Amino acid sequence: MSEGNPSHNQKKRILVIALAEASPVLVERFVAEGQLPNMKRLMDEGARGQVESVVPTLTPQMWGGILTGRS
Repeated sequence: MSEGNPSHNQKKRILVIALAEASPVLVERFVAEGQLPNMKRLMDEGARGQVESVVPTLTPQMWGGILTGRS
């Protein structure tokens, strides 16, 4: 095992959470009201955004766009 900067040797991981049927307005409201503390933490400490819809607008087809950045 290599000595040196420990963070350099660690694998970077990513977690993708898709809230396909969740209303962003309601999620924001519930976070603001303190009803979703774990979601708030993820939002505060991570990155987030909305995916532009692909055609057809079905969740399985959208995963291709999420993973590749292409329609």
